[in-house]
Amino acid sequence: MNKNIIEKIKIIIDKNKFLLFSFGLILMNILFLNSIIIEKTDKNFDNIYIIILTISVLMLLGITLFLFISKKKKIKIENKFLIIITIMGIMYMIAIPIGLVPDEKSHFLRAYEISEGHLISDKNENGNGGRVLPIEAKNIVADTTDYKYSNIIENFNIKTSNNKEFLIFSNTSLYSFICYLPQTIGIFIAKTFNLSMLETAYLGRIFNFITWTALIYFSIKFIPCYKNFIIFICLLPITMQEAISLSPDALTIAISISLISFVLYMVKTKKGKMTKKEFAIMSILAIIMSLCKIVYLPLCLLLYLIPAERFKSKKDKYIKIGILAFIVIITNIVWLKIASQYLVEFQPGVDSFQQVKNILAHPFNYIQILANTILTKSDFYLFGMLGKSLEWFNINLPYLYSLVTFILLVITIQKDTQNEQFNNNGIKINVLLILVCTVLLIFTSLYIQWTKVGNLVIEGVQGRYFIPLLLLLPILLTKAKEKKNYPNKKLDINYNENYILMFLIIQNMFALYTIFYTHI
Repeated sequence: MNKNIIEKIKIIIDKNKFLLFSFGLILMNILFLNSIIIEKTDKNFDNIYIIILTISVLMLLGITLFLFISKKKKIKIENKFLIIITIMGIMYMIAIPIGLVPDEKSHFLRAYEISEGHLISDKNENGNGGRVLPIEAKNIVADTTDYKYSNIIENFNIKTSNNKEFLIFSNTSLYSFICYLPQTIGIFIAKTFNLSMLETAYLGRIFNFITWTALIYFSIKFIPCYKNFIIFICLLPITMQEAISLSPDALTIAISISLISFVLYMVKTKKGKMTKKEFAIMSILAIIMSLCKIVYLPLCLLLYLIPAERFKSKKDKYIKIGILAFIVIITNIVWLKIASQYLVEFQPGVDSFQQVKNILAHPFNYIQILANTILTKSDFYLFGMLGKSLEWFNINLPYLYSLVTFILLVITIQKDTQNEQFNNNGIKINVLLILVCTVLLIFTSLYIQWTKVGNLVIEGVQGRYFIPLLLLLPILLTKAKEKKNYPNKKLDINYNENYILMFLIIQNMFALYTIFYTHI
């Protein structure tokens, strides 16, 4: 009798182990959060905390049941992504006040400037980039990490007045107006309907998030492989933070994933010749990618990996991609010429001209500085990329979360690459060169623009700068095998991979708890 009961319990546990796993993670989240706020004794806070916690747990339970049911219903992976990311995005949008994503205030001012028809910033008598704008554009944005939700409520109905002044945002005057098109559309619509300044900023955020979501959705839909890994990248807390912000980083991440997805679609899925529509999409992705941040320009070289069979001939391939490359390069040269007038000393002791001279005169010394930087700050870059620190580095998740996230990242790559093959080692070599060149550009740009002369470590590099490159990793790590060894299996999030997905959701919920706690 006892053996039968034990067997029945084992069967029940086996059938519901995913739900039990999810409940366990939720309890762990509550314990982690409780350890952070246990010293807080304010009763009003306790009431708000209970409400937030209750709503969050209910949403978690809903997502858990959705993942459980989706396995039975065989919901397409891109639709699963859309539902989950929409829920998470709304929560991040509410949780993080405008201005607390790095440089978001400057990004808002730049987007607001563009919405008034000024594609290029003005300069003041000191050479600082900016524009005469309504003073409310500066005042309603959070300017301290102690910013509270009560401040948002106080500022929510503040309208634009005739009170204007020159607002400086030299660091974002460098950015091309292309990076701000989604935010600008939202801001323009808000101004058309005479919404308050804070509503205007949030509408800019919403349009930026919608654009990011749409680009990722179609990337997952059309990419022939690595679908799970794209979702993994997008559910990193740091990616979610950028996606719901006014920062061009959202568009940069989405465009990089879209460009890589397009190339893989052309390499592995597409049959026959590339259509005019597909060529137009390829051109738009390449131009926008190069104008988001010039350091990611090497990603455009991925287009040369598209087989000649997708064009009329090999000659036609090199002519078309060559012309596109010429347009991309000329466009960037023109913008660099425009942006150079806004280069100012962002940090004391920075001298861009002298740093360039140092690199050219002592290249081996620069290589040593680069190696020293990577060795001493590798953990900062890795955990920063995985989302350990959020907002202005004032929200920190437990190391345990980041460590498990890194392990799951490796597992996800392994799972997503085991049923794929790249017999052409030339593709891997080219991808590796593109990856190395982009990383070098990231470090070198900040060595020139942000690092003091004589410093032995490059300053200003953050982990989030490497997110647009993450999708290159599975291409490099995919092992070439004989085709007969591959099972003919449809790629989707299976039951085991739901565990990884659930952990990422729980991690994001903990990040949201901590953010809510900070700003209540």
